[in-house]
Amino acid sequence: GGDGGQRNGANPGIGGDGGEARDVKMNVGGVYDADLTVNGGDGKDSLGGTNKGGNGGAATNITLTAGSTTGELSISVGGGSGATGPGAPAIGGDARNITINTGHGVDDLDVFGGNGGGNVNGVKIKAGSTEADSVIEILGGNGFNGTGANAGGNGGSVENVTATVGGAPHLPNTGTEWQVDGGDGGNATGTGAGGAGGRVRAVTISDTSATDFESAGGRGGDSTSAAAGAGGDVERLTVKTPNADVRIINDVDDDGGDATTGPAGKGGSLRDLTLTARRLILGAGTGGESTSGAGGAGGEITGVTATVSEYVQAVVAGSGGVSTNAAGGIGGSVTFVKANRDIGNFAAPFGGDSAGPDFDSAGGIFAGVGGLGTGGVRAAAGDVTDIKAARISSILAAGFAQAANTLTDANAANSIARITATAIGHDVNGNGIFDLLTDIGGNGFVLNTADRPQDGLVIVKAGGFGPGIVTVPLKIELV
Repeated sequence: GGDGGQRNGANPGIGGDGGEARDVKMNVGGVYDADLTVNGGDGKDSLGGTNKGGNGGAATNITLTAGSTTGELSISVGGGSGATGPGAPAIGGDARNITINTGHGVDDLDVFGGNGGGNVNGVKIKAGSTEADSVIEILGGNGFNGTGANAGGNGGSVENVTATVGGAPHLPNTGTEWQVDGGDGGNATGTGAGGAGGRVRAVTISDTSATDFESAGGRGGDSTSAAAGAGGDVERLTVKTPNADVRIINDVDDDGGDATTGPAGKGGSLRDLTLTARRLILGAGTGGESTSGAGGAGGEITGVTATVSEYVQAVVAGSGGVSTNAAGGIGGSVTFVKANRDIGNFAAPFGGDSAGPDFDSAGGIFAGVGGLGTGGVRAAAGDVTDIKAARISSILAAGFAQAANTLTDANAANSIARITATAIGHDVNGNGIFDLLTDIGGNGFVLNTADRPQDGLVIVKAGGFGPGIVTVPLKIELV
């Protein structure tokens, strides 16, 4: 679609909208090397006055068919980018009702909403196979920032997507890499609210050649004078990638938007996931922080069925956000999670990785930590309930980067109940003793010290396990 026209002058009016790409059918047969691109046009700026920039054009009702290639086939379909202007944020073009059918040899494939919060909705992809090191991205557009009284734009969502990719598995670390993300909400620098992060919803992906799959909702936008935006949820996601490392992780540091005077945004949650993978990490978003308003609640994780060939490294709910002059955000809960194998890496000593989510660290099931509020009062941590797994390395309230030697009362999950596993707590060296790498007082593990455990443990305020669970040499701290 063609780009809109730019408007100039003291009060130039709204920038021109980008043209749509609509009702396109393309059949190219077999190709050698090809790039197929169908995009909506970009909106153009409004320079001066108080008018908004032009909206991006949509890409709607697009059908692309290509036979097998003897070279590389790259495909890009998306909405046009919105434009800037002094007025309300422009809206990016959507990518709607997209059908892509190819034979063998897909190299890169992108379907995206335009910048300005363009959505992706109604996508069907079928590919015979992919090239080594191929990349497939399905992305909502980021919302634009709002100025003056204007709110930040919402991030674009990714919804109603099905994709099937065939072919034999590639060599390790050379298979298809997937990215399916909602767009980030825009910040509000004046009196408006922050934009909400885009969600990922009703997406089904099947790819035997994939070696990496990642998905996240968009981050909520910040606000100076009103409510910040919530992080986007990931829900009703089905991923069948048996040879891939799968990471469904919302922003673990700053997912809900931050606020100055209003309430901070809630962290994005993970709900109703059915996942087949080699290894798996799940992380809900953290709540945002606020100076005068309440801290944002941490995102929850609920309704997960995981089938893995190795292990689920970690299931981590979002921690609540901090508030200087109001209540902190409550921590997110982990509920109704079922895994066919271990939750946690039983070969690694207890403790997270300061760099973030990592398959090599011990992991386990972590409820969200409650955020600190005015007067140093901490909000409630999340719960851990209705869990089924082979074994579970640790259960507590923590984030991915939790250091082994900084455990305190704040790391207690609010409650645990209905936990089914053959064992809880991992004994790294198999000696039948709860070992410490550092024992500060020489008197065994003590919370609120710099004692550093090697083995897995449970820290909780109330609750219990199901019958028949082996917990020796597990350390259980009741706070």
